[in-house]
Amino acid sequence: MRYWGKLGLIGLLWLMLLPAQAGMVSTAESAAQTAPPAVTIEPQRQRVAQELVARGVGPAEAAARIARMTDRQVAALDGKLETLPAGGDMSTTNLLLIIIIIILLI
Repeated sequence: MRYWGKLGLIGLLWLMLLPAQAGMVSTAESAAQTAPPAVTIEPQRQRVAQELVARGVGPAEAAARIARMTDRQVAALDGKLETLPAGGDMSTTNLLLIIIIIILLI
């Protein structure tokens, strides 16, 4: 067992000695790598706005909220509003931990 531990330690030390390579990345290259697909986002914005209105948000407020969102945020919400929690996500475990901490502090 000691042999494998020493061998692992030597292997990790050897990996730390390998040279790292880095290069400059232009803004255009970075944006091209992280840009969403060239699919238009407007239908998604309309669907998310409709889902918000269906859940009780006023049409003007829904449009304002969607206008403030980035394309990536709208794409993430599209079709997932039904599965997201409404408000805080307090699980039983979190509640028990809070109660235990309060009891310990008192």
